[in-house]
Amino acid sequence: MAEKETKEIKEAENKASSQNKKEKKLKDKKERKFNSKKFKHGAMATAFTCVFIAVVVLVNVVATILFDRFPITIDLTENKIYSVSEDARDYIEGINKEVTVTVLATEDAFENVQYGYEYTRQANQLLQRYTMYNGNINVRYVDYLSNPDILSDYTETQSLEQYDIIFETKSTDEEGNEFRRIKVVEPMDLINLTDEIEEQIVSYYGNKDTFIQYSGGSYQTFIQCCYYGMAESSNAESAFTSALMSVADENPVKVTFLNSDRNETELSYFKSLLEANAYVVEEINISTEEIPEDTNIIVIPAPKIDYTAEEIEKVDTFLDNDTRLGKNLLYMASIEQGDTPNIDEFLEEYGIEITHEVIGETDQSKYYYGNQYATVQYVIGENYLDGFSTDSLLYMPFARVVNLLYDEDGMKRTEAYVSSSTSASAVDIDTQETEERGALYSMAIGSKVRFADDLDEDEDNVYSHVLAFGTDYFFMDNYLGASQFKNSDFIITLFNEITDKTEGVVITPKAVGAVTFDINEKQANTLKYAYVVVIPAIILITGLVIYLRRKNK
Repeated sequence: MAEKETKEIKEAENKASSQNKKEKKLKDKKERKFNSKKFKHGAMATAFTCVFIAVVVLVNVVATILFDRFPITIDLTENKIYSVSEDARDYIEGINKEVTVTVLATEDAFENVQYGYEYTRQANQLLQRYTMYNGNINVRYVDYLSNPDILSDYTETQSLEQYDIIFETKSTDEEGNEFRRIKVVEPMDLINLTDEIEEQIVSYYGNKDTFIQYSGGSYQTFIQCCYYGMAESSNAESAFTSALMSVADENPVKVTFLNSDRNETELSYFKSLLEANAYVVEEINISTEEIPEDTNIIVIPAPKIDYTAEEIEKVDTFLDNDTRLGKNLLYMASIEQGDTPNIDEFLEEYGIEITHEVIGETDQSKYYYGNQYATVQYVIGENYLDGFSTDSLLYMPFARVVNLLYDEDGMKRTEAYVSSSTSASAVDIDTQETEERGALYSMAIGSKVRFADDLDEDEDNVYSHVLAFGTDYFFMDNYLGASQFKNSDFIITLFNEITDKTEGVVITPKAVGAVTFDINEKQANTLKYAYVVVIPAIILITGLVIYLRRKNK
């Protein structure tokens, strides 16, 4: 019995010893594993991966916050369709009053209309950038089909439609009464139509507003124009900046075009340009209507038949302004005009004569299209051009010669502003005979002044100006918007300066094509080599270095 117990004890001891050896061996194995180079490198790699992931997450969070707060996106589209022009951005950043922008649609619906989404998407991106540039600008989206009560807040505007965009500010008048300024941008305001379509609209409907009305409203017309390829470019930045200026500018300037059914020149682009710079534009018939008292500038767009004495009297009375002055006239002549003795006599009062001669160039580098009358000319004026580069060229085709009758005469003075080169000649419009050679003027300003001594204390001199252009072609759509010349900048700068208006913004339309990510060949090659060569090479070299270091340890 004792022998049996002894045997069992011995077997238990052997078993325990064997178990201890196994445990010790396992422990030694684990210790060798934790102390091995392989484990250390693996642990380091794991730790590095965790740190890398944490850094990526942190960078992503910080970047998201920055992207929401600041416009640090990059626009790689060929025409920078998702960017805001420098002039417009400067103006936007300077707005110091609260502006509320209400889009009458959900953001998703606005960005993804069935036809024309490229234009609404670009428009929405611009609105988002505006909020980034200035915290005073707030954008909200309201589906008015689901929230019809929103319309009751805008009873003072015209009837609103789906996808309309409302810009509004609140101001206080001199008596302390609060009022709102509201400007509505409609879907059709977001696009420019082709010249051919514009001409057809005028031919069949008379104007774009009638066309929109017959087509079922702005949104329906927008969809149709985009579907049938009538839209040529985006007008969103121009429309939005104009709307901002209209509601944020405390002293809007009114420009009234005088129509008299005398085959005046059609100036649709010029009117759009003025509206884009927050000028209030209207048109009256000078033959039957009076010039509104709140008008700052009147425009006589090259009537082909002379004004009557009564119409000239209306213009003269407007500029005199009950001896207070402070009013302005833009007059443009045309080579298609007949004799205009009444208009000519009026201009002479301001020291200006527009002759029956057209400026021609003998230097081929100074004209276009093989036409010696399609001349490039120079800015020589000194006043009212603050911020405008006088080195800029202007396109002044078919310009009649403008002469100055005097430099100064009592309270009247004249100044030439645009001149041809010294190689120009004056050609009689009827006989084609060359009358003279040398630098010739094509635009001048005549002024009447009321001196500060005659005014209330602390007031400056007050002027009434006549801006006389020898050509109406300067203002025509194809030439006023030509990017290689500064016609638009020139006339807007003059208007801003002579009216003491807040600095304007000159914006040209941007083409919006089907490709929303368009880069040039140089950028394409850079990206190709970066992704195909540089980045793979860096990854390969890094992998080889890590492999060799691990192998040698």
